[in-house]
Amino acid sequence: MSMKIGKIVKDSFGSLKERDLGLSREKPIHIFRRLFVQDEEVLLHYHDTLEINFSCTMSGKVTVGSTTLDLSSHEIIVLSPDYLHSYQIQKSSGYMLVLHVSLTALENYFKLDNLFSLMSLNLWQLPLTAPGYEKLSLLLHEIEKHEQPVYSLPAILK
Repeated sequence: MSMKIGKIVKDSFGSLKERDLGLSREKPIHIFRRLFVQDEEVLLHYHDTLEINFSCTMSGKVTVGSTTLDLSSHEIIVLSPDYLHSYQIQKSSGYMLVLHVSLTALENYFKLDNLFSLMSLNLWQLPLTAPGYEKLSLLLHEIEKHEQPVYSLPAILK
């Protein structure tokens, strides 16, 4: 199920661009921690990056296309570039780690499309959640600790 959106539809929604996140050839990934000290609604939007969200002891929902997921039961959510999504998050002591990966900037290191092709995968049809994603939480916490997240690229590839 592909939820990639076309240019005409994209112009109707807000978007953070790679440059807004400070991404570049030297900094192809950006990670940050979001706290929710009050209820928060993030309106329908998209990114031109690959986005990975790790939610820890949170309550709320993420809607991706026509699919709504409960954040308390789906810790890792992977969003391919250009997927429309929104959040309704309840106040909590939990947090969300958000990783943005610039596929354009990654080409300075390797071509992800070629790697995915070798593994018979399609970047724009990744499952939102999957059983193996739990291992990503350890990786995300490790990336968060690095002053230079670019040094995490070998671990991200793995």
